[in-house]
Amino acid sequence: MRLICIKSCMKIFPIAEKIVTLLHLLEIPLKTFKSLGAMESENKELKRYYTIKEVAQMINVNESTLRFWETEFPYLRPKTLGNKVRQYQEKDIEQIRLIHNLVKVRGFKLAAAQKIISQNRHGAEKSAEILQNLLAIREELKELKRSLDMFV
Repeated sequence: MRLICIKSCMKIFPIAEKIVTLLHLLEIPLKTFKSLGAMESENKELKRYYTIKEVAQMINVNESTLRFWETEFPYLRPKTLGNKVRQYQEKDIEQIRLIHNLVKVRGFKLAAAQKIISQNRHGAEKSAEILQNLLAIREELKELKRSLDMFV
């Protein structure tokens, strides 16, 4: 079964078409590629609020980094309880992923990240989503290559 994400990524990953062809010739069923977004949407209903520790582990940053980003990005404001315990919702986590993509992955300075988000928020979000999907596909292709190496 060929998936849309494979078809759309064949231009980006020319090897993907060769792998699909090889799998077809070897009569190995093509493993379903799941983007990170699809996995997250499955888990969305599990929790309504996340602690700062959980979010830091999800994004792979320190808790202090999240607190600092809250001071630098005014739209990043998680709900706080009376004892100043932060409760992050999905929308907050999406904001953090966007900031993480711009600052940690793509290497922008904080001021540049703020400017990009304020000028072209939709474009920055779309870029981050595409990057996440490509990284997920890359990991799946690596796993697929490891599986194919067992046959050789």
